[in-house]
Amino acid sequence: MSLATTIFRFEFRQLLRQPSQLIMLAFYIIISIYSLYAGHAVISRQAAGLDSLHKNKAALQQELHKRFHEDTSTRAGKNLAANAGVPQVVEFRNPPYATHPPHRLSMLAIGQRDLLPSYDLVSSKHEIVTPPNAEFINAEKLAAGNFDLSFVIIYLFPLLVMAWSHNCLSKEMESRTDKLLAIQGASMRKIVYYKLLFRFIVIALIIFLLSVPGFVLTIPYSRMSITDVLLWLYLALIYLLFWFALCWLIIGFRQSSHWNILCTLGLWLLFVIVIPAAMNSSATLIAPPPLHSELASAQRVCKEETWEMPVPALIDSFYQRHPEYHHLRQTGDTAEFGNRRFIAYTDLLGARLNRIMQAHDKSMQRYNKILLRGLYFNPVTQLQHLLYANAESGLANYNDYTMQVNIFREKWIRFMNNYLLFDRRFKEEELDSLPRFSFSGDDAKTRKILIGSISVWLMIIIIIATGKLTHPGY
Repeated sequence: MSLATTIFRFEFRQLLRQPSQLIMLAFYIIISIYSLYAGHAVISRQAAGLDSLHKNKAALQQELHKRFHEDTSTRAGKNLAANAGVPQVVEFRNPPYATHPPHRLSMLAIGQRDLLPSYDLVSSKHEIVTPPNAEFINAEKLAAGNFDLSFVIIYLFPLLVMAWSHNCLSKEMESRTDKLLAIQGASMRKIVYYKLLFRFIVIALIIFLLSVPGFVLTIPYSRMSITDVLLWLYLALIYLLFWFALCWLIIGFRQSSHWNILCTLGLWLLFVIVIPAAMNSSATLIAPPPLHSELASAQRVCKEETWEMPVPALIDSFYQRHPEYHHLRQTGDTAEFGNRRFIAYTDLLGARLNRIMQAHDKSMQRYNKILLRGLYFNPVTQLQHLLYANAESGLANYNDYTMQVNIFREKWIRFMNNYLLFDRRFKEEELDSLPRFSFSGDDAKTRKILIGSISVWLMIIIIIATGKLTHPGY
């Protein structure tokens, strides 16, 4: 019988005979199951909201069609028929919505999906995308974050690795069995390797089994590919490998079990709390992020100043920016509450708000760039970032969504202007061919995640190389 088989059988029997270890594993399984429930509840609420939105939009679409067939023998029917196809009525009654549907893996890694909007109302009035954190949120929940499976994997499973692996060698030394094994010609290095490998396989199997519900549970409007599943498992496995490599390094110093557990806990605090806090403080000092209150105040002042502009100046600015409509210019364009005045106002307001948002985004990009650079020095935050990227629940994915929404808004404004400026009405058959928003994911997501994981592999290699240098023969 090979040494590996002997060690595996012995460790399996030891696991079954020690209630403390079984209770510890059961505890992790229970909290992981709860994290699955919590994640599924959050994402299901978002999916239910999107489903309600689609049903409501379909009902409003039917109402717009019904206006073309109203009974004009009654006053109410005559009014509805008179407004049938009016562009302002069509946009007001059934405005286009941009939706950000959840990825199926987002129930495993909620990220910032519970804080950021899952849909936006698009209007030719050129309003800004729904601002994040606009709703009231429980402050305690906001500080603690979501208790999803990614939280359990990133923050809690390392503690299980430490508690179960810190005494793989020191226990043999303290019970003097290492000397007996040495007399029999057994290699303590191989024994420790196989013990760690057994623990690695058991914990990896637990994570795999706990992830299966996230792979198979169906959520409306969600999407997922086999590549996403493989990436999730790949990231979870290299994260476990990183912590087992750290434990192997500490065990190699051949100190007591108490010394080993204190060192591993110190490393856990370093990577999970100290380094992320230091990087966040450094980024805040180097490139302070702009306040949302300042952005809201600047937008409000911009709206007021633009509205107070003289109507002729507004009209002149519109035709200067859009010479393709210059042949439509009339003397009645300067009417105080004319249609052209509102079109010119929203156009100029949009240009000014875009400049404000660009300055705000530029400051945020400097701040986020520093944080992203810091991820490469900490496998914990890097793996958390990659898990969110794979589940499309991070800030980068939302920024990509808002960019697509802004592009669609410009397309919608140009579409509506062709009706408003030419005083055209929608025909009934045109109501079903209005522009619609469709979110497209990042095609380079897999490549970016694989490249991002290289820094974790480099850290693992550095740990193993350090162990080989400091523990020759181990």
